[in-house]
Amino acid sequence: MYFYPNVIYSDLVDERTLRNFNIVGVVDQDDKLFEKFDKIPLKPKQGFRIISAGTTRVLYALWDTTSIGVVQIFYGYGDNPVVLINGIGTRADERALDIAKAVEKNYDVISGNVGIADYEKEYFFRIESRLVKVQYAGEKTFIDYFNQYKVFIIGLVWFIVLAFFVYIFIRGKQHAKKVTER
Repeated sequence: MYFYPNVIYSDLVDERTLRNFNIVGVVDQDDKLFEKFDKIPLKPKQGFRIISAGTTRVLYALWDTTSIGVVQIFYGYGDNPVVLINGIGTRADERALDIAKAVEKNYDVISGNVGIADYEKEYFFRIESRLVKVQYAGEKTFIDYFNQYKVFIIGLVWFIVLAFFVYIFIRGKQHAKKVTER
C-alpha cells in the first residue's frame, strides 16, 4: 500500500527530510522531533503559562495534570511549514483529537500559530509575536523578580535619589560659601 504524502515515523526523520519537505506530525509530548526545531513556539511540557508581554496578564496556564491538546504551526528548516499536533497529560490522545477537531471547526477564523484544547474550550494564540510569550515552570522573568523584591528595589532607588539630593545640597552649600568669602 502506498500513501501520498509519505508517512514517516518521527524517529526516522532526518535533516534532509526537515529541509526539503513540509511536515505534518501527530506526535507524543516527549517525542524527539520537538528537539529538532529551533523556532518551535511551545515546547510540550507539563508546566507552562502563556503571558501577554505588554500587560503581564496570564492568558493561559497549565501547572497541574490537566490534559490538553496542542497544535503548532511554524516554519522549520529551509522555511518549510511545520504543523505538529500532540496531547499532554493523562488523556493526551483524546485532547489531540479535540484540537484537531477545533482546527477543522475554526479554520476560517484562526489567527494564531498555537492552539490549545482542554476538556472545555479551545484557545488560539500568536506566540511568535513579541506581545505574547511562554514561560515554563521554574523559569523566572524580570517581573517575577521585581514582584518578589520590589520593596528592596524601591527602597534602594529612594536611598540613591535621597543621597544624590543630599550630595547636591552639600556641594551647593560649599560652593555658596566659597563665593561669599571672596
